[in-house]
Amino acid sequence: MTRRWPLYAIMTMFALPMLMAGVLFLSPHTFHLTSLNRGTLMSPMPVVANPARHWQVIYVPASAVAGEEHQLHQMHKLLGENARRVMVEQRKTFLGLPAGHIWLVDPHGNVFMSYPQSVNPMDILHDLKRVLSVSRVG
Repeated sequence: MTRRWPLYAIMTMFALPMLMAGVLFLSPHTFHLTSLNRGTLMSPMPVVANPARHWQVIYVPASAVAGEEHQLHQMHKLLGENARRVMVEQRKTFLGLPAGHIWLVDPHGNVFMSYPQSVNPMDILHDLKRVLSVSRVG
């Protein structure tokens, strides 16, 4: 009996992670896992026909809000060395998407995140820094 404990220990080492993965998969709402992004992920993602080869922050105002574009350009400066990878634009319309939003577009032309017009620019900066740190494109 004492010679079988290594076998039981090895079986437990392999079975326990599989059991935990099955519990997480079958009941994801039990553990209240939260996302780290501050914007709203787009699903399905609209695609730009002729994408630029850099990241874009596209601002489509619903009404003229004084200082909003200036705050976005200040946020762009806070990106530091990654600022060359990102372009901030203001447009009147964008792909038929609703006005009053700020959209993030990747270098492949995928519109992947949106923010309301009243968002704190630091939230956009937080998400952009995270995306740029893990991305090698653009």
